[in-house]
Amino acid sequence: MPLSVDTPLGDVTLLESDCRNCLVSLDEHQFTVELILLHMSKFDVILGMDWLSSYHVTID
Repeated sequence: MPLSVDTPLGDVTLLESDCRNCLVSLDEHQFTVELILLHMSKFDVILGMDWLSSYHVTID
């Protein structure tokens, strides 16, 4: 069932599908993530606070 989502750019997009168990590489480390596909042109990937906190990420 599609879900309407407000994006960080102020647009509204439909969430229609997701990708589970995808690998994301950061500094030679690989992490498993669940990605939600949004139709946006300004961002490649947005990592949520729940994912960041589960890996104890510090953003400087």
